[in-house]
Amino acid sequence: MTMKTITTRALVTVAALSALLLAVPATASAAPAPRLGILGDDIWVMGNNAFCQGAIHVGIDTNPAKRGQATIHLTSRGFTGTQPAWGRNPSCKVNVAIGYWSGIQYRERVVPMDLGPRPEAPVRVKLRGVGQGINLMSFTTHPNLNKGVSYYVQIP
Repeated sequence: MTMKTITTRALVTVAALSALLLAVPATASAAPAPRLGILGDDIWVMGNNAFCQGAIHVGIDTNPAKRGQATIHLTSRGFTGTQPAWGRNPSCKVNVAIGYWSGIQYRERVVPMDLGPRPEAPVRVKLRGVGQGINLMSFTTHPNLNKGVSYYVQIP
């Protein structure tokens, strides 16, 4: 593949992504943000208590009236672990790391979560100062093993 072919494909991809994300009309209230991701919407987590494991669903809302802001929803799908240790202490403590760009500076916000065997109400995190336009956001846990997710998100 020549450099010209690679450059052309990259430009076509960026143009298609821009058209997809910018084609969604802005609403006057908070709504799910237009986004494009390839790894799904769930962080798959393995914690350090009784080999606990489960999934955390990621949601992103924006509001055109609040420029450069996003509200992140982290919703536990329910966790499990190996018995009998999990039966004595059904708690999976993880730190969810939210990475995003603010202007030209990369920022990370860490959200501690204590997850049990049942699905739980979402933990909401308000991010201010997120760069406007198409922004790359990533969601992972550390130091635990996981499969994170990332999106290109349209931030008003």
